[in-house]
This record gives sequence, C-alpha cells and structure tokens, in this order.
Amino acid sequence: MTNGSIASSIKDMSLTKGLEEALYSAIESSIRFDPRFFELPVADDKDVAVETYTIDASSQEEIYICMNGLEKQLAAHGMLEESAQQLVYAVMEAINNGVEHAYDRKPGKKIYVDAMYTPFWADITVRTYGKPLDKDVKRIVNDRGNLREGVRGRGFEIMRMFSNVFKVDSVGDYVGVRLLKFYNDIYAKPN
Repeated sequence: MTNGSIASSIKDMSLTKGLEEALYSAIESSIRFDPRFFELPVADDKDVAVETYTIDASSQEEIYICMNGLEKQLAAHGMLEESAQQLVYAVMEAINNGVEHAYDRKPGKKIYVDAMYTPFWADITVRTYGKPLDKDVKRIVNDRGNLREGVRGRGFEIMRMFSNVFKVDSVGDYVGVRLLKFYNDIYAKPN
C-alpha cells in the first residue's frame, strides 16, 4: 500500500489518539539521513503532488516566485493561511541560510526547493551544494531550545518552531533542510 493510498483510506476519518501517534511515527521513521534518500521521491500516486523550484541564489525575483508558488499550493491543499505563512517563512530562512552560509552570497549558485503535497501534510526540502555544515552548526541543530543571547542558530529554532518535523542533513557539499507541516493542527505533534 502506498503512502497516498493509506492517506486516502483515512482522509475522512476522525483520527483517534493512537492512530494519530501511529501516523506521526510512520512519517518520522520515513526520514532518512543518507542524501540519496533524503530528497523527495517522484510521485506516482494521484493523491500526491510534487514540484521543484531551481533558484539562482542571487535572484530575489526567483526567491519571491518560489515563496509565492509555495504559498498558493499550500492554500490549494487546505493549509490554514497562518500555518502556510509560517511554513513559507521557515523555507525562506532555509534559503537565506543557503545563500549566506553555503554559497557566501556568490552569484550564480543554485538552491533547490522540493515540495511534496500529500492529503495531510506538505513536505519541503531546501537543498544546497556548497559548503558543508561545520561541527558547531551540527551541534546547534541538535541543541534544541538551548540558545542563549549571541549564540548562532536562531534560524534553526524558527524553522523547528514553524514545522512539525524538522531535519537537517549534511554530507560532503550537500546540505538538506527538511520541513514537514500538517495542513490541520489536529494531526500535529510538537517538534
């Protein structure tokens, strides 16, 4: 049974606490840290839509087109406006991190934004192929809620706060920031 058909079969059901936990666990366990598996799969299920934006990191216009497109898709899939704006803000933060840290603001570098829309959630990955995350940044990503004044990592806290599942992966020059958010908060569990 594919994820889409599972989603279709329970789409109209009111989730019990146990089913909600099982659904969340299934999503969480499907997140892999090998970059070959971290990227979004090609969708062949009618209930899943996939799109990829390729952005020139120095083009504010291309970044705006991506953000606008994501917001429209999130609304079309039923995400509440405030939730959609929060997720788009988190994606923008990930893009800005790529521009500043992976590419040192050099023109001509590409950032890839992969979005998958299922019946219950949006799953967005921002990919860069520039500088890898250093050890301090990897520690900050995993040091949730322990930020102090003057410490780096506030952007990661924003991304974590505005998504239901937040993962960062870095292998070689690849850095992927994955943000998953449910359309309806009744399915959500704190990140």
